[in-house]
Amino acid sequence: MDNFDVLQHFDMISHSLRSPFYTVAEYIPGIGTLFKPYGPVDGVWRNFVLSFQNLFEFSGNNIFFDRFLQAGDPAYEDKYRYAKLVVNFCSCHHTESFLYLLHQINYFEDEAIKRIKIAIAWLMITVGLPLIWMGEEWCEDKIRGDKDRTRKINWSLLTKTSQRSLFELYRKLIAIRKSSSAIKSDNVNFLCHDSDTYIVAYHRWCNESNESIVALFNLSLKDQQAYCINNWPKNGRWQELISQSEIQIDNNEFSIDLKSYEFKIFAFKD
Repeated sequence: MDNFDVLQHFDMISHSLRSPFYTVAEYIPGIGTLFKPYGPVDGVWRNFVLSFQNLFEFSGNNIFFDRFLQAGDPAYEDKYRYAKLVVNFCSCHHTESFLYLLHQINYFEDEAIKRIKIAIAWLMITVGLPLIWMGEEWCEDKIRGDKDRTRKINWSLLTKTSQRSLFELYRKLIAIRKSSSAIKSDNVNFLCHDSDTYIVAYHRWCNESNESIVALFNLSLKDQQAYCINNWPKNGRWQELISQSEIQIDNNEFSIDLKSYEFKIFAFKD
């Protein structure tokens, strides 16, 4: 809708309700004058679908890797410099499900699930507000254009081991995000983005709470052994938030093994 007066009117109504809404615009391409305080709405949609799809389909292609880093980090563009300005998603009302798209590039079962897991981890930890479309948390793959208008949720998928594991991961990531002031902040610093190994690590932090989070991602088809990061933000004890295991950082260095499309999320303890 290319009418800022109308958008401003909708925003005014939304914020006048007892439970105020967050107003988000589908505006392509996003422009800095769309958001408050210079524009009419609170934020804009940001679609990760094509970036992830190209990254997975053309693994090893540095052009798509570089484009993914730009699209995958809203803070890369100055107009998205505040976390609350962008709503990130991998599926929504006008795209096919992420699992369906992975099927189109010949990833099925466990190979599809592990790619969905690393994508949703990125979505939940990166700068911005995450959108989870209904059914994504246990891998529904209904086609958007089918004739079934009822759109009943297929709860039976939760009986499958792989879908249940994805659902539990969503629960953990949501809990991590809700409790983390660092993840909800505007602060992000990339510690590495290696175009040879496709290892990406970034630091999220909050000065007020002295909280630090480091997220690591292996975005390649290959396992990586003893990958060293020599600019870790803090020395001391860190906890991996999914497995609850702990590591000790000395001299701001950390060496890690990461399987293909594996991720880790570490929180500083003391």
